[in-house]
Amino acid sequence: MEQLLIQHPEWHGKVVLVQIANPARGKGKDVKEVQSDTKATAKRINERFGKPGYDPVILIEEPL
Repeated sequence: MEQLLIQHPEWHGKVVLVQIANPARGKGKDVKEVQSDTKATAKRINERFGKPGYDPVILIEEPL
């Protein structure tokens, strides 16, 4: 998503990535690291490309 928004600024405010991250079945350092990285990436993209009323990445961290 980040590369898409960098390469195509005309799409800012028009595209959204909905990332569904089902809760991990396992536990441990690796799982927590991936969760942390995912949250940080979504936050970074939203802070850089988002605007009031628009977040380019929606992270859902619960079972659907």
